[in-house]
Amino acid sequence: MTNRVFWIDFIKVFAMFTVVFLHIAAPVVAKIGEIDFSHWMIGNVFDSMVRMGVPLFFMVTGVLLLNNKKESLSVFFKKRFIKVVIPLLAWSFVYILFRKYGGHEDINIFSHMVYSLNSPQYEHLWFLYTIIGIYLLLPILKVFTQNAAQSIQVYFIILWIISVSILPFINYFTGLSIKSYMPMMAGLIGYLVLGYQLSKIKITTKLFTISIFFIIFSTLGTIYGTYYLSEKANKYIDFFYSYLSITTMIQAIAYFIFLKYIGETLLVRNTKTTEKVITTMSITSLGIYLIHPIYISILKKLGISVFAFNPLIMIPVVAILTFILSFITIMVLQKTRIGKIITP
Repeated sequence: MTNRVFWIDFIKVFAMFTVVFLHIAAPVVAKIGEIDFSHWMIGNVFDSMVRMGVPLFFMVTGVLLLNNKKESLSVFFKKRFIKVVIPLLAWSFVYILFRKYGGHEDINIFSHMVYSLNSPQYEHLWFLYTIIGIYLLLPILKVFTQNAAQSIQVYFIILWIISVSILPFINYFTGLSIKSYMPMMAGLIGYLVLGYQLSKIKITTKLFTISIFFIIFSTLGTIYGTYYLSEKANKYIDFFYSYLSITTMIQAIAYFIFLKYIGETLLVRNTKTTEKVITTMSITSLGIYLIHPIYISILKKLGISVFAFNPLIMIPVVAILTFILSFITIMVLQKTRIGKIITP
C-alpha cells in the first residue's frame, strides 16, 4: 500500500459508491407514470446527485495513466490489456451463467461467450469494452499530454466540451442541427485529459468553496431538467443524465476539485486505519463494479428493493447493503489466486 496517492484512492472509492447508488436509483426513475410522482421525484433527485460517478473514474484514469513514465507499446499493452481482457472474459462467463440459471433465460452459454467478444453480456460490462478502446488510444494521448503545452491541452478540452456537450445542448433545445465536424472529439476521452489537467492544479480553499456552489448548481440543473423534459414529453427523458451532458460535466469537474481538496486535507491528518480502509476499498473498486449487479438481484429476490418501501429510505439502504456485500466479497476473492486475476 506504499507509493499510493490518498486523494486518488479517496475519489475512486467515492466514485464507486456513487455508481452503485446510481444503479439502485435508476429503476425508480424509469417507472415514471407507473409509481407515485413523489416517489419518482425522490428517484430523480437521488439519481441526479450521482451522475458524476463514471466521469470521475475516467478522470482518475487520466491522472494515473497520463502521468506515468514513458513505456514502449509492448510494455504498455502487456501491463494493461491482461488486466482488462481476462476480467472481461471471466465476468462475461459469470453473467452468462447468472442470466441462464439466476434469471432463467433460455440462452446458449457457448454462443454467448462468442458474442462477448463483441458485445456486453450484462449491461454494466460496457465499461470494460470502453476501457479497452481507451487503452488503444492512450499511448497517443500520452505523447500529446506529455509534450504539448498546457494551453494546447486546454484548447483540446474546450473543443471537446463544445463538441460533445454544448452543441448537443443547443441543438436539443433550439431545434437546430449544428454539426461540429469534429468526429475525433466524440466520446468520453476528454475526461482523461481533463482529469490529468485538474490533477496539476493546487486546490485552494476559495476554489473548494466555489466547487460546492457548482455541485449544487449542476445537481439542481439535472433534477429540474429531467423533471421538465419528462413532464413535457409525458415519458422518461434522460437527456441530462448523459455522462456528456453539460450539467453532468460541471458536476464531475466540481466534485473532482471538491474531493481532491478533502483528500489532500485528510492526507495530513488521517490515521493509518483511515488510510488502510480507503486504500483497500480503492483496490477493490473494479471488483465491486463488476459484482454489484448480482447483489442487487439477490437483495431484490429477498424482498429488499427500492420498491419495497419508500424510496427515500430504500435507495440509500439498498445501495449501502449492496456496496458492503460487494466489497466484502471482492476483498475475500482477491486473497485467492484466481480472484487476483479476475479482479485486479
